[in-house]
Amino acid sequence: MNNLLVDELYEEAELITGGVKRYSMVESLDDSYQGAIFLGYHARAGQPGVMSHSMTFGVRNFYVNDTAVGELGLNAYVAGYYDVPVILVGGDDCASHEAEQLIPNVVTAPVKYSITRQAVKSLTPKKSGELLREKTIEAINLLNRIDPLTPPKQPTFRIEFNNYGQAEWAAIMPGTEIEPNSCIVKFEAKDILEAYRAMVVMTELAMNSTFN
Repeated sequence: MNNLLVDELYEEAELITGGVKRYSMVESLDDSYQGAIFLGYHARAGQPGVMSHSMTFGVRNFYVNDTAVGELGLNAYVAGYYDVPVILVGGDDCASHEAEQLIPNVVTAPVKYSITRQAVKSLTPKKSGELLREKTIEAINLLNRIDPLTPPKQPTFRIEFNNYGQAEWAAIMPGTEIEPNSCIVKFEAKDILEAYRAMVVMTELAMNSTFN
């Protein structure tokens, strides 16, 4: 949450940095925006791709109703709640593929290609910057052809943890329950914003589990 080169930001940009934030990477996103650009993304937990995970290494899956999503999907749903389309996703090739499966017509900019979860073949910073600039222009020109990822109303939000102790900690949060014979904690949310905040609370609580 503090890895941007502040001195190199466009002077008219505003920066949100640090934590704790209720909506993590999409903090303060609202309906005043025309589009969202996600950079530095990775694939969701349990999938191929360098550093693939979903928020913390204790999470095996997030589900919004029956749709499995990672950080990319959850953040895109928050943008969609405000009718804001995600127009560009930059990251590795596996994150690009995940974005294309979720968001029709989204523009992607793969700046590295996964060999294993811990090894990639990457473009140089200069070439990455050139590709991102090119793809940003393309995405802005296609803005009206990319629809927001509209979240379901009153979603059932579920987190599958790696072990039962993590699920027990997460289920301390009021309104949650552990599904029988599983490490899945369920929460009935009034909207995707409440589901997102529940995710933040549950994943933080689950980190108290000492055996992984």
